[in-house]
Amino acid sequence: QTHKRMWKLAQLLARWGGLEETMNKRLKGKVGVNDAFMTWEVPKELLGLEKVLIRDMPLIMASLCDESNNDMMAYGHNDVVADNIYIMSSQENEFALESLGFFDWQQACVNNVGQEWAWNFHFLEPCFLTQHENEFIEILLDEYSKNGISISRERFLHGYVLGTVQMFVWGGGGLQLLLSDLYRRGIFQKLAPNDPLCKQNKNTTNTDIDIDSTLLEKIVGAEMTRRTFTNCCKIMQRHDFVRKWKQWRQEMNLPDVFTTTVPTAGNASSKNKKKQVIILLQQQDKISKLLHCDIYIMFCFIYFKSININIISISVSYHWPTINHAAY
Repeated sequence: QTHKRMWKLAQLLARWGGLEETMNKRLKGKVGVNDAFMTWEVPKELLGLEKVLIRDMPLIMASLCDESNNDMMAYGHNDVVADNIYIMSSQENEFALESLGFFDWQQACVNNVGQEWAWNFHFLEPCFLTQHENEFIEILLDEYSKNGISISRERFLHGYVLGTVQMFVWGGGGLQLLLSDLYRRGIFQKLAPNDPLCKQNKNTTNTDIDIDSTLLEKIVGAEMTRRTFTNCCKIMQRHDFVRKWKQWRQEMNLPDVFTTTVPTAGNASSKNKKKQVIILLQQQDKISKLLHCDIYIMFCFIYFKSININIISISVSYHWPTINHAAY
């Protein structure tokens, strides 16, 4: 259930946040804002298939943990820090350590080890991972073998490569939100990979930007997500994610999505043509219990705006006894 909630959040972020924009190196429709920071190169076969990737991501992740992959499953904590540790003292001596354990309410889970290692490698500097990835994988497989666990390189790479789709969808949508905020502050336009601003603190005096802890978190978050998205793209390129995704869709008996013409950033003008539509929104009982109608309307506006459709009117019918009808 924890996985499913995370996947749903990642899907919403990618769909409304703007995975397509990130893949095409745009910032909310703007081209050339800061190409030097956008160090990723998306496999060209994936351009135009953003919605399919977003839709497939939870299914891919679930398939990596199905019964056919039982031999690839392991427990991973992923957030071993002091506030996720408990210590039990001895009954005879309160200062004597009797046992130590780990807990977590978010990251800890049983997962495919290939995907788990991909997730952790994503945060490395891309050039460093490119240089040492093969060495890391060989060390991992060798250590597993020394401890009596035999995992073939092919099996490991299956989870490793397909597993990048989670960070690809999550980070691709999140980048638009992070970079848009920094753009409004006039920071993103000059931000560089591994920018020294990531190391700013209250004692730093070599910048004219007033950086508080909240802003620093966003700057570091932008750098971290630049790395993760860049690494996802590089891993996808190195290990042929497109071929493995095609094979996965065939095994799942899903239709072929690779035979149509793939749009690119340069030929997407037809999509940018604005359409005027009248949306009639019927507020059903089920929806009214989940979301306040105003919030639901807001999400509709965000969604249609993201696909370049202008909403000129929405008619909402309420089922609540105290309100018969309201028009927006």
